[in-house]
Amino acid sequence: MDTDEKQPVINTIMVLTEMDKSAKIAAEYALTLAQELKTNILLYNSFLSQSSPFEPMSGDTHATTIIQNSYDYLEKEVKRLQGILNSNQASFNPHIFYLSEEGELADNIFQVLKKESIMMIVKGGCFEHEEDDLLGIAFQTILKKVRIPILIVPEYR
Repeated sequence: MDTDEKQPVINTIMVLTEMDKSAKIAAEYALTLAQELKTNILLYNSFLSQSSPFEPMSGDTHATTIIQNSYDYLEKEVKRLQGILNSNQASFNPHIFYLSEEGELADNIFQVLKKESIMMIVKGGCFEHEEDDLLGIAFQTILKKVRIPILIVPEYR
């Protein structure tokens, strides 16, 4: 037996989350895909911590609050998705993990793609207000440069 034999790489579906209803729907859709494709799930949140000069909190306090809120949300979301898995008694249970980073969304995603075996990006499509932009400038940059499938899940399906 060859002890240097490499373990198979398990691909991962990256779910972009903005901590809203559409992100939860996208995560549920990604969970179904992951079970079928036998992949893992990465819940991903990117944020900017620069506070406005009009905000009462100092920059450090503001950044700490944003980071903590992000981690709290992501931990709850992992538990929620694991609860769905447990109730479905699926034949394959994907490993669900999360990452939250400060910085520009596009730059952060490109760095994650270099480190992880991401096979697809899933994003919720949200139009709670008529002026909402489904594909903001950062996401348009991602669409132009990323060479993997990107799936946008409608909020109402």
